[in-house]
Amino acid sequence: MTDAVREEIEGVDVVRYADLDPTVDVRAIAGVRIYDVGQGDAICVLDHEGKPFLQIDYGGKFGHPFRARDAAARRMPLDGVRLMMLTHWDEDHWCSAAKNKATLDLPWLVPRQRTSPRAARFSATVRGIHCIPESDVHTSIAFEAVNRDCILFEKIDPMPAANQIEDCNRTGVAFAIVNRNKEAILLPGDAPYDKVKLFGTLQANGVKLRAIVAFHHGSRKHWTQATRAHLRAWKGAAGTRCRIFSYGEGNTYDHPTRGNYDGLRGVWTTLETPDLRMAGRHHVDILF
Repeated sequence: MTDAVREEIEGVDVVRYADLDPTVDVRAIAGVRIYDVGQGDAICVLDHEGKPFLQIDYGGKFGHPFRARDAAARRMPLDGVRLMMLTHWDEDHWCSAAKNKATLDLPWLVPRQRTSPRAARFSATVRGIHCIPESDVHTSIAFEAVNRDCILFEKIDPMPAANQIEDCNRTGVAFAIVNRNKEAILLPGDAPYDKVKLFGTLQANGVKLRAIVAFHHGSRKHWTQATRAHLRAWKGAAGTRCRIFSYGEGNTYDHPTRGNYDGLRGVWTTLETPDLRMAGRHHVDILF
């Protein structure tokens, strides 16, 4: 996010998270669905029947597959989705929403950020948009299914002063999908795992990793020895775990740096979204 001009996202602060809770009457959380959007992220959370009910990001920039006007709606349908959330306002995490008018009919819960004027203008078109209050930074919020599976999310850092450049990767929202067996699927957006207070808390409480989406599409940016140590020290769930790289084939950002994810504890499989397109698939489901 390098735009010289920044504008603040439109939207009132949410007053009661319960009013937007998408897990009402959801018996259990089966896992997540990862869409191939090229460079970017689009992930939905699945209920006990394997149906989407929460959409996290709706992006796709370089190398996206949405050539026809209705392609985003067909490839990433929102039937049954009750809430749209964003990790942050970089364009590759939201821009496909502008191609699917159904997104405008949903409530949105997003971080308030100073970002590109294009993102700010789009946010003003979303009638049901709500922002996570800055007073809730570093606070873990939970949406809980009937069986106590839960969606945890946290705004990572506060907005800087108006005269400072905001790194939206670091002031966005990170997610963890945690089942009642204390297994987690980590959805960090573009933020390094070791900078997310929520992730440290889960690790300290004995929650084990079932799957991780590589932050920032597997980028080297913000990757440190502390990031590596944090991941390598985290115990995995029983059986095979999955690490996912969501990126556009042939991108000029040198994504992903796969070697950063070597040395994790236990047995891991690797999934890369360009491989889905090669196989004629739009998405893959990662289940507990």
